[in-house]
Amino acid sequence: MTLLNRIDWEAAILPETVTAQVQDECVSLNGAVDWNFQKDAAALDVRSLLGIVGLSNQITIRPRANAHNIA
Repeated sequence: MTLLNRIDWEAAILPETVTAQVQDECVSLNGAVDWNFQKDAAALDVRSLLGIVGLSNQITIRPRANAHNIA
């Protein structure tokens, strides 16, 4: 299973919200998700792949409006 297939199969993450780049057995994750558990799930999936020696998780959490931000 390839890295991108692994992330696409993760039920917690919507397809095409996270991208990955691999260089010298190190993975860099980028994108934006709604919740922290989605960011953690992507990182966990990548760490479990054989041959990955480093991970840079640059996934951001999208800001949400709250009652204080609404006028």
